[in-house]
Amino acid sequence: MDGSLGARMAAFVVAAALLVASFGVSDAILDLGDELTLEDFLADAGIDGCVMLTPSSTGYHFEKGQASGLSRSRCTLGGACQCRQFEACDNGDCLKVYRCNDTESNGCVAVSSCAQTTFDTTFEVTVDCREPLDERDEDGIDFFGMRWKQALAEDCNIGRVCRYNGDTAATIEVINGTTFRTTTLNPAHVQLLQACAMTVDRFRFNFCSVTGIVEEDGVRDAFGDCLSTTDHFSVFAFVQMGICLADCDDITPTTTHAEAQRSLRCFRFCAYGSADMDCDVDFTTTTTTTTTTTTTTTTTTTTTTTTTTTTTTTTTTMTTTTTTTTTTAQVSNSTCPTISTPVASLFAAGYGNGLQLTIDGGAPVGTEIKCAGYSDEPDNQYANILDNATAFWSVSTGYSRYIYFAILQDATGATQTLYTADIDGTFTHGCSARLKNSGADCPVVLSDPTSTSPTCFPGWAEVILESGERVQLRNLKTGDRVLCLQASAGNALGYCELKTFQHVELNGTTTSVELHYTDKDGNPALMSATPDHFVFRADEDVHIADGLTVQPAGEFIFTGEFAVGDRLLRYDADLGVVYTVTITSITSTIEPDYYTPLTDDGSTLFVEDVFASSFAILESPDVIRLVLAPIWQNDDARFTEPTAGKDFPEGLHPFTTQLYSIFLAAEMSGQTIDVEGMATAIAQQLAVGHVFTQQEMLQLIPNYIS
Repeated sequence: MDGSLGARMAAFVVAAALLVASFGVSDAILDLGDELTLEDFLADAGIDGCVMLTPSSTGYHFEKGQASGLSRSRCTLGGACQCRQFEACDNGDCLKVYRCNDTESNGCVAVSSCAQTTFDTTFEVTVDCREPLDERDEDGIDFFGMRWKQALAEDCNIGRVCRYNGDTAATIEVINGTTFRTTTLNPAHVQLLQACAMTVDRFRFNFCSVTGIVEEDGVRDAFGDCLSTTDHFSVFAFVQMGICLADCDDITPTTTHAEAQRSLRCFRFCAYGSADMDCDVDFTTTTTTTTTTTTTTTTTTTTTTTTTTTTTTTTTTMTTTTTTTTTTAQVSNSTCPTISTPVASLFAAGYGNGLQLTIDGGAPVGTEIKCAGYSDEPDNQYANILDNATAFWSVSTGYSRYIYFAILQDATGATQTLYTADIDGTFTHGCSARLKNSGADCPVVLSDPTSTSPTCFPGWAEVILESGERVQLRNLKTGDRVLCLQASAGNALGYCELKTFQHVELNGTTTSVELHYTDKDGNPALMSATPDHFVFRADEDVHIADGLTVQPAGEFIFTGEFAVGDRLLRYDADLGVVYTVTITSITSTIEPDYYTPLTDDGSTLFVEDVFASSFAILESPDVIRLVLAPIWQNDDARFTEPTAGKDFPEGLHPFTTQLYSIFLAAEMSGQTIDVEGMATAIAQQLAVGHVFTQQEMLQLIPNYIS
């Protein structure tokens, strides 16, 4: 918001407040002075949005303007301090402000700022956000606070001015990734917020939903108290905290107050993120009851002719009963509740790629959900956390950008999404749930897909159809024939049929590598793909004059492995030949949608005129092509008519997910995959024209795992 607009908005707040103030109605013709612009009025009155109104013949007069510009809050009328929210008019017909030259006060008011307001009621807000709150991201928290203020007005019809603090990083205290603390004038305002959160269908702001609002009496930070206990940190957790602290600025004698606050927020974030134990508190009360029981027993002794003796004995018994009651929420009868398969997807986070894992239906209240994963970077410490429940529940919460992550949250009893940020590379992940404080090693459920690493082309990228038409991947349909190098014709130029899309993401934010080069005519061009997608690198120069129409010597490598000076193979539509171009620079960008098209004859294609494979992630595109034969040999049975990429279901193709799960399980259990033997067996059958079904392939592969 620029200075002029900010001034205008502040003036609107005051103008609206004055409009509804009740000072009586004058029938006299006012002697008005100059009309003021709202900017002039703001400077002239020197107010800040909350005003005290006093009848005055030398004050200001406000003429009513378009009602559509006025949005009234729930501030109590009649008090000395008036607050109103006024939205900008879009037609220019807004309130007019005049100086008063009247000899009477009716209709004119003096304006002065309210005294400093004390915000002494603290409350906590729990949110479910697409990206966890991070107090180190001061600019992000400032924006978050601004959107919080807007949400109060738009969703709850509550004006923040003069009532709620907490619209900047300095006034919003981030407790953890899902909770922040701020202040207000009194408890009544917290009650208004609680009522709104319960009645508004979706109290949302800044990709967040408000899930709870609680007033704090005395503000006892149980979470902080918990973390201050050293046994909540293992040696490894301390190491992780130290790694995190390395990103925090040191506090020195020259550090300003604001810089010191920022460093302290960073320190606390690292402590919270690396603790080994969940610091939610269950309150346990023990009641001891002493019961006095009196038993009367009458015994008749021997009767003789001379006397009868009767003895009455009273026995007092002290019974002590100790009852221990733990106050917890209602829980499932099962220590290990069943959860649905977590759905995994990537998003752009403030400090790198983010991952979200959504569990449909969540888990019962009173249980806790944990999600964890590890990357393809070698680290034996995390190699078994998904196939060994004890290892899974033992790994500390936190993350290492290139190695692992672990998240732990209380279950809400409804669909729940867990987030982690600042990860890079290919991560394999799963989740589990257990009764809180049970210590049970409950089984892990692998996610769908089991691993995430965007491996596709952006939706805007074009391919060439057999008709000569160029079409974007998002609009490419199954059955379309696209330019490729046909395996059946000796890897010569031809057209391959699109059978399906292996991977589709429609609403993500994915990092792509951009390979820049200059074409034969001197025009700058680029090819864009995710880092783990296979693109062809030529071994030597191929000139346009060579008239080449077949694949030259070279190999497919990951897009992220290219270097400046490497050669790409490009198609020239004018001459119908291929030639090499040299990479001049490499950049990266964020793409909103991406697609992995799978063709039949060789499973290659030209994307943005550059030769590429349909495959990614695993070490060899040749092996991937063999095991995926059932989906490039057959039409996609999910559709009865040609279907465009943008109309495909998001995520990995179901068969691809099944295959990755088999390979992953073998890897995690320490088994060996006879890749060469498997590839040979599949290739031999393909050579004689065998067409594989998905079930047949799923039954064949385990024969080569031992």
